[in-house]
Amino acid sequence: MLTKPIDLLMLNELKESYCYIQEGEVDAVAVVQSYEDGMPAASHRTRLTALNVPPMGLFYPTLLVPEVYPPPPRSWFNDYEDMLEETWHFDYPRRPDMMDSLYPGFNIGLPMWDSYLIFQTKPKKEENVGLAEAITSSILSTGRIDLKRKLFCSIQLIGGVALTEGLIPAVEDRLVLLIL
Repeated sequence: MLTKPIDLLMLNELKESYCYIQEGEVDAVAVVQSYEDGMPAASHRTRLTALNVPPMGLFYPTLLVPEVYPPPPRSWFNDYEDMLEETWHFDYPRRPDMMDSLYPGFNIGLPMWDSYLIFQTKPKKEENVGLAEAITSSILSTGRIDLKRKLFCSIQLIGGVALTEGLIPAVEDRLVLLIL
């Protein structure tokens, strides 16, 4: 069981050095350090075979398999309320300690803020589009298929798994079939 930080470091090193995706047989030999309580550190060689290689489905983005993983409900994409901050709709109060007659041009009997012109800065019709949906439609609106493929893959392959050798070309090939 991997419980010590040194174990996790060794596992990450093994993943970065030996984990890759390719068709056919995979044979490699790795040097593994073993640390047991009360025992000195020992190293031994371990043979890595294709059985140790995780299946493609582990790395394959589930967004690309809509039959198996249906998209979330439409309401999940409506995150616009959390993102927008409407700072231009504040009502600014008058200063009660100052008279309107102190301001030149406002001696016509109207309070200062009643004669202030307010321009509409918000569009009349607002489309409620969530962030994920906006990004997806923006990428799909690009004309070139290779650009779509690169943009989708760069979004989906984030994190340590993107460093896996051979993963990006494998996902790009499958993505081309879905976009076309």
